[in-house]
Amino acid sequence: MRYTDNIRKEFNKCTNKRELIKTVAGQFNISPMSVQNNWFSRYWAIPDYRQEKLIDLMQKFNEETYKNSKIKI
Repeated sequence: MRYTDNIRKEFNKCTNKRELIKTVAGQFNISPMSVQNNWFSRYWAIPDYRQEKLIDLMQKFNEETYKNSKIKI
């Protein structure tokens, strides 16, 4: 688990964890419950070969969420 700390930081930054889980599940073609229970649970059991792509996906998701939440005048 090379990237676990980075994944935890990105997950904690997320304000809409439910949407993040749905996005991750869709991207990796697995069920949202599997993502929530196995990847973002107490054990953080994310396969090594998916961690780098997961971090990229989470960073993009958090950036988009931040951009969309800014108040535009």
